[in-house]
Amino acid sequence: MVTKNVKTKKIKYSKKQHTSKVTNFKISSLIERMKISIYKNRWTWFVVSGLFILVIVVVIIGTILNNNFPN
Repeated sequence: MVTKNVKTKKIKYSKKQHTSKVTNFKISSLIERMKISIYKNRWTWFVVSGLFILVIVVVIIGTILNNNFPN
């Protein structure tokens, strides 16, 4: 009985470690995949980020102009 309990405890502990390792591996593989996709499609990423920044800048300039010069 005692040896059985010890075995189950060991198994539980190792299973917990295994799940944490798996989640870490999943996260790292996801990050690597994202890096690869960004590297492959760096021009599309560049264009998308450029458009996004442009939109933000236009909105900020518009709000500043509206605040300074009310119609």
